[in-house]
Amino acid sequence: MNEKDYYVILGITRSESPRGVRSAFRDLVRRHHPDRAGSAGAPRFRDVVEAYRVLSDPDKRREYDAKLGTDVSVLVRRPAPGRPGEAFEPIDLFRTPDSIRHAEDALHDRFARNFMEWHTPKGEHLEPLLCDVALTPAEARRGGVLPLRIPVLDPCTTCRGTGHIAGFRCLVCDAYGRTASEVVLELEVPPGIPPGTIVEASLERWGIHNLWLRVRIGVVG
Repeated sequence: MNEKDYYVILGITRSESPRGVRSAFRDLVRRHHPDRAGSAGAPRFRDVVEAYRVLSDPDKRREYDAKLGTDVSVLVRRPAPGRPGEAFEPIDLFRTPDSIRHAEDALHDRFARNFMEWHTPKGEHLEPLLCDVALTPAEARRGGVLPLRIPVLDPCTTCRGTGHIAGFRCLVCDAYGRTASEVVLELEVPPGIPPGTIVEASLERWGIHNLWLRVRIGVVG
């Protein structure tokens, strides 16, 4: 059994396509290259390169999958508000951009398209929004509820979504027709969750149809 989980290192699931493996590798290389991250990023950079060399080669990937066994699980859970358990500190998705594998501007644009119907491509496919969460061993043993703050756009109540009032720009929404707010997705983290577990949740209930949330749980310390 290899000590490193290359799928966790690249932030992908075992069913990821070769194209998805390449995409994850390129994103992580840009973020962790020593020219950008400095010497502190060198170990992470080497892990990313090592993982890609194995998972990008079909034969090496099949051999690695056979050795990996079933240690990494994928739990598909819906938001669980009101469930018992101590809550963790809330995470603001857009205020912690380093934990998200999309470029921030592109992510904002993709979010916005869910609420601006005339800008939404009909064929836009569903993509995962990856977020890393690091827990202490004690937190992992305890489990609890992880509040994730997600930005949404609501129609402006002043101009009723038109962006204008009596021919003038709406100053409340700056003629955008939408105002920003946030919702909280309460994600259940089961007690004793193993490192590398990926917990997924749909965002459709808040009108976000082109993204789903994929939270990778890491245990540190």
